[in-house]
Amino acid sequence: MPDADGRLSTSLSLGAPGLIDSSQSRKPEAPQPKVSLLVYGKANRKGALATFESIARQGGRYEVLWTGGRERELERSAHTVLGTAFRNIDVPGGGVGVAVNRALDAARGEFVGLVPAGDILLTGSLRRRLRYFERGAESIVFCAAKAFERGNVVRRRPKRGFDGQILHRLLETGTELPISTVLVRKSVLDRYRPLNADFKILPDYDLILRMARREAFGCIDEVLVEHRPLLTDLYQYDEERLRIYISLHYSWPQLDARAQRLVRFRFARQLIRVGKHSYKKGDFEKAGRIFREVVKVAPYLFRGRRYQFLNFVKSLL
Repeated sequence: MPDADGRLSTSLSLGAPGLIDSSQSRKPEAPQPKVSLLVYGKANRKGALATFESIARQGGRYEVLWTGGRERELERSAHTVLGTAFRNIDVPGGGVGVAVNRALDAARGEFVGLVPAGDILLTGSLRRRLRYFERGAESIVFCAAKAFERGNVVRRRPKRGFDGQILHRLLETGTELPISTVLVRKSVLDRYRPLNADFKILPDYDLILRMARREAFGCIDEVLVEHRPLLTDLYQYDEERLRIYISLHYSWPQLDARAQRLVRFRFARQLIRVGKHSYKKGDFEKAGRIFREVVKVAPYLFRGRRYQFLNFVKSLL
């Protein structure tokens, strides 16, 4: 209705009949998730769906962020299993590091877990690890896993539990904690972001080593995860692991004496693995460069009968 000056009145009485309060018409927001689970990788549809189903059995407040692409049938199955907890995060490409970084930007949970597609969270896996945070001061908790290859259990990882400052133990044994066994407070994980996108296969191993340098880890010495390593070329795997140790050896300042010694040892051992690959492939020039580097980094490795092969290669340089 026009007012006395001929202008249309824009004021509306909220109490007038027939008018709806817009604040009452909004849909209620989904509850804030306690845990954000980032599922990534290129497992087959059956493996990815098995991961989603194992998460659905955990209970509690969680969200699942999937970065493995938009396969329509898999998305439909994931929504059936997980409901509104499932979100598909578009990733333009660039490997695991890029995918996980994009998903971390969207994560809303207080805790974050990274789960390669194909890994299975056993019943109570999330609940047991969350309960650990309630009584412990640590900001990172991991459990043990059964590692499978071609459907067969090949080993328990790690063989025995260890906690606290675990960097020395990881370097001493060469242990790779399956990333699906690790649950971390997001506020702590944010200090170590982004994941190194240069690592296409093992950005999670690099992340764990960087966190282990400064953070205390809690351990539940029970198998709560089934881990299925992503099949990859062994040579590419060893090359990337070598690049991680190169980063440790040359880029990490202010390590204590024991850590420096362990990094040097691990770096040299990985050099030897890659050098053997090159030697078997007939790339003698690269093998020679690598073994000369080993001589500089860890000459003590050439002592004793155990390293006769290395001494033979050294004699050819």
